[in-house]
Amino acid sequence: MNAFRFKNIVFLLLLVSSCTIIRKAPKNKPYLVANSIELVGGTFTKAERQSVIQRLTNQLDDSSKVKTKDAFFILHFLKHPVAYDTGYSSLSAFNMQTSMYHLGYYNAKASYTQDTVNRKVRVKYKVIAGKPTLIDTLRYRLKKQDFQQIALASKNQTYLVENTPVTKIAVLAEIGRLVDSFRNNGYYKFTAAELRMRGDSSIAALTSISDDPFEQLRLLNEAQLKKDSPTVKLALDLNPPEDSTKLNKYFINKIYILSDYRPDDLLNDTANLTQRTTPNFIHRYHERLFRNSLLARNITMLPGNVYRQDEYFKTISNLTKLGVWKSVNIRVVENVNETNKVDLIIELIPSRKFLFENSLEASYSSTSNTTQALGGNLFGLSANFSLKNKNIAKQAISMTHNLRLGVELNKASRTASNSIIFSNEISYTNTVLKPGLSPKTMKFFRLKSGDSFINSGFSYNKRLNLFSLQSVNLNAGFAGLDKKNHSYVFRVLNANFSYLYNQSETFKKLLIDNPFLRYSYNTAFTIGTAFSYASTFRNLKHPSSLSKERGFKFNIEESGLTWGSLPIFKKYKRRYIKLDTEYKYTVTKAKSAIAFRAFAGVGIPLFNDSLPFFKQF
Repeated sequence: MNAFRFKNIVFLLLLVSSCTIIRKAPKNKPYLVANSIELVGGTFTKAERQSVIQRLTNQLDDSSKVKTKDAFFILHFLKHPVAYDTGYSSLSAFNMQTSMYHLGYYNAKASYTQDTVNRKVRVKYKVIAGKPTLIDTLRYRLKKQDFQQIALASKNQTYLVENTPVTKIAVLAEIGRLVDSFRNNGYYKFTAAELRMRGDSSIAALTSISDDPFEQLRLLNEAQLKKDSPTVKLALDLNPPEDSTKLNKYFINKIYILSDYRPDDLLNDTANLTQRTTPNFIHRYHERLFRNSLLARNITMLPGNVYRQDEYFKTISNLTKLGVWKSVNIRVVENVNETNKVDLIIELIPSRKFLFENSLEASYSSTSNTTQALGGNLFGLSANFSLKNKNIAKQAISMTHNLRLGVELNKASRTASNSIIFSNEISYTNTVLKPGLSPKTMKFFRLKSGDSFINSGFSYNKRLNLFSLQSVNLNAGFAGLDKKNHSYVFRVLNANFSYLYNQSETFKKLLIDNPFLRYSYNTAFTIGTAFSYASTFRNLKHPSSLSKERGFKFNIEESGLTWGSLPIFKKYKRRYIKLDTEYKYTVTKAKSAIAFRAFAGVGIPLFNDSLPFFKQF
């Protein structure tokens, strides 16, 4: 009987979930209630086929789309369905066929059929993909020798690989890649309009004449194979522009820096702008807010060098990351006196030097019977204050002060004083961040960018009639990115000291009755080094594929092996090695994502020590 009822319930749910409630349908006219797309053929994986079907769905004309709203996962509402028009279905099928062309399926066909029941129209689209047109060869015919050499030197990076489908995305990506290559070699005015892709899919059997019957058979067989597996020969040509200067190579003449730029500033306004000249640039300003050395470290372009687009964007990125300017702009101006030379005008609008923030937090916690003596049901309030100076010593060195004040209230407190205040806390942290690293450090670790830091902090926590806890920490080191955007953090000094005192008899008895709490409440001192590594890989080579991302993190730290050999705080010193790693894999589809995560960690005490509570997992 129970099984019978279960089957009825499942059947009822399926029946309800499959129903669509239609409201305000057109009177006396057939109207559209559903679309479906069938994709036949093609060399797609299961995930790619789903992605292509979603792409085809997006090609539906607006008047051929069915917009439903779901409620409670099982109810579907269709309000104001559109009156059906075969013209929009024909247009949608044409859009789908064009979309397949862009994926390299030049022989694709799209059609549709409609089924009408009680004025409700369901349209089924059928897309026959056929076989994709593959790239036979790729040639560069750029006429100008410099362009030809640049293109051939980087051909191994092409997006148009032989024996792969020729897609619109790949063609545009290849043109964009070459435009960037030319701009990185001085041709800053070069655009995609100066390149044109040509294709030739001619078959030798249709153009060759031979008296040898065996040769004719071979050519006819080749023609049939090409019909079954179409290929195309691609050639990238130079499209001569009307403006011939687009093909000129440019060099940097002078670099001007307006470090506190105002919209009404004129470059040659010597009355209002002070000027400092260096071998690499001319610095002009109203008020000297930034040192020349700061600017020199972050501007990678030099007078006399060939103009390079990547250095242009790198300079903008370097200046933006400093955080002391709210706007960074570089104007490229052709020099009127010298042909094929440009002046760079760097316009920097400063941001506010000081940043102040504050917040108020509230929390509630309920402890178990085992730890009832540690507080019971607690209501907490805390105030947070933050003050940041973003430009110390005019070098974009930032210093952030954070102050936290907190109190926990226990209405059911049974302390001797019957105070409603159960605990209070005060903490202060200081973070100093200096942009840039020494050339030796950058070269040794093969970094493209990096910053050094010093973090310090102090906290005091007092739990009335239980204990007092003071903590001090200090760590210093650097963080950076390599050319593959892998991140590294190296804490040369990593020290922490937690001091537990003023322990009441009630608290001591609690530790005796619950031995596991001893690992969470003790005095410990750690000092050593730490290293972290993180990398993320995204599939950018083939933009048309599904988005896939892999992430990996690794952390290791030690105490007692390096700085820990110093004879300080021996009584409380803890020696250990701690490692942890994490791996993430994410597949993002059109409307969903699948994520996998694995984590593992281990802490190994050394020399009969124990792992301090603030380092436990």
